[in-house]
Amino acid sequence: MTQLVINFSRNFTAKISPLLINFGSSSGGGDNDGNPTDPTDELNNKDWLMIENVCTYSLQQSITHQFVFSSQIQQSLNHEVSLAHRNQDNLVVESGLKWQQQNAVKREWLTKYSLLAATQTERELIYLQLSKVETDYKIDWASQSTQTQNEFTFYFGPRDAEYICVPTKHPAPGVIYLSLDRPASNKQSPLSITLNDIAKVCYWSDVGLIRAFDDIPTIDRKVPIEPQIQNTYIMQPTITCKRVSDNREIYISNFAWSKSRGQFAATTDITFQTKLDFDYALNQLLEITVNGYVFYAYCETPGISRSFNNREYRCSGRSRIAELSQPYVRPTNYTNTVDRTHAGICSDILQNTGWLLQYSMVDYAVPAESFSYVDKASASALNDVAKAIGAMLDVGESTKTINVVPFWPVQPWRVDAATCDIILNESHIDSHNSQFVNKLAANAVFVSGQQNGVACKIRRDNTAGDLTASDVVDSLITDNQAARQRGECELGNAGNKEESTVVTDIKADLPPIKLGSLVGIQYPGELYKATCDSLTINASVDSNGAIDVTQTVKLVKNV
Repeated sequence: MTQLVINFSRNFTAKISPLLINFGSSSGGGDNDGNPTDPTDELNNKDWLMIENVCTYSLQQSITHQFVFSSQIQQSLNHEVSLAHRNQDNLVVESGLKWQQQNAVKREWLTKYSLLAATQTERELIYLQLSKVETDYKIDWASQSTQTQNEFTFYFGPRDAEYICVPTKHPAPGVIYLSLDRPASNKQSPLSITLNDIAKVCYWSDVGLIRAFDDIPTIDRKVPIEPQIQNTYIMQPTITCKRVSDNREIYISNFAWSKSRGQFAATTDITFQTKLDFDYALNQLLEITVNGYVFYAYCETPGISRSFNNREYRCSGRSRIAELSQPYVRPTNYTNTVDRTHAGICSDILQNTGWLLQYSMVDYAVPAESFSYVDKASASALNDVAKAIGAMLDVGESTKTINVVPFWPVQPWRVDAATCDIILNESHIDSHNSQFVNKLAANAVFVSGQQNGVACKIRRDNTAGDLTASDVVDSLITDNQAARQRGECELGNAGNKEESTVVTDIKADLPPIKLGSLVGIQYPGELYKATCDSLTINASVDSNGAIDVTQTVKLVKNV
């Protein structure tokens, strides 16, 4: 069988199909360019033959184009093209490629092949539509012989002040255009893309890379109230009273307000200037403002004091939370018929009263039928429920909110390392009297519930737990958290105490001291710390119209 060899030695020229294949004579019967001799000699020349046929040819191997764009292209583009040379039609190849940017980029180039006419290839790269571009580490372990490691450096310690530059605004997602309009040249991968820098603003700071203003939240830390120390204190005390129902002004000559941690309501005593004011205030809720601080009191028990050529009309009462007690509300009964939490029981007690509950204790579960009370008003019942886990009531009378807070926010044996809520200089103190009270020492206590409760031994940390206080049994001790909180309160009450009575003023930078707060008194070389156990406020107006306002604080600390 004869082998046919076709040589493509010249550029392609347009021919009309069918293609003519000419075989020259053995003696070189064609011209120098390989063209056959004149076909008119067809009858005389027996060495050549003209064959007329339609032939389709293909290349022996495909043409491969491979494009690698650093590591940004998700996969390499391998494209094989088989070229049919039956006619001179241009070949158009379109390929899809995924990219990690937006919009499309076109690449056009002109390629000359030795066997074809100019072939124009157009490639359109379809980019992957993403919401944003993120920097990520992706390692193909199968294609690498050695392990790739990333090394991170962390700095610590104080940072020197320096200029810190931040963008004036965060740039919006943009579009990157790649123009591949020139022939490729040998350059080392990866491909480098230069982006223009955005405008920045610089500021001098010593806080490192975190800005200390305007766009970060404030640090929630305990900062004590510390009144200013002055050479001269100018006092302008004020006292006003009005009836809440109609804002009617009522003139008073004396106001006393007192509350301790064990009470749910403060006790009040008011002296009126005239009998008419006394009549207006009787059985009414009064709003008393002392040096800008508001107090509420019900005028419940009237009284008259008579002396020679003088009469005083007085009325004692309680603070605003008294409206949740008798005689303003009737006593009720309660049983948790379903599973509740301690905060849920407190919320049930205040239901439909118009008062709101806040809860600052560690809540826990109370099984159904574990707790009940009989014939109690809401305020008294809520106070007993709080005491069961070592808590007390912090009443916000202006907003009608009740917060259940720890009886000892700072345990007496931890006050040395605690931050004070308020620090008074000795120049702010009118008087400071102390006395010592002997109590049974204890460093452990047994706390237990009842039918659905738990039994726990609560021991002071860093002690042997060999001195136990009286056992505590309560139906609300149904969880270890309840036992722990009640046990801490009992241990805080135990041991020898120093009780101090401190008299000071009420002014703009020295508010009435809250019950349970940790009070510090700065003496030369010593910071005296103790817990506020009770507070009494006295405001009086003498016959000349001079006003005197003081607050008397009872402080308790371990000795």
